[in-house]
Amino acid sequence: MLVLAVAAVVMVLLAQRGEEPGAELDARSHERLPSRSGR
Repeated sequence: MLVLAVAAVVMVLLAQRGEEPGAELDARSHERLPSRSGR
């Protein structure tokens, strides 16, 4: 449950920063897809 709260806060902070592409990377990392992480 805390994870969801933290995720929501992070998304809000990213949105306030200027809707950076970090939100997409966060969502992709949640799915554990091979992105820029290198895994």
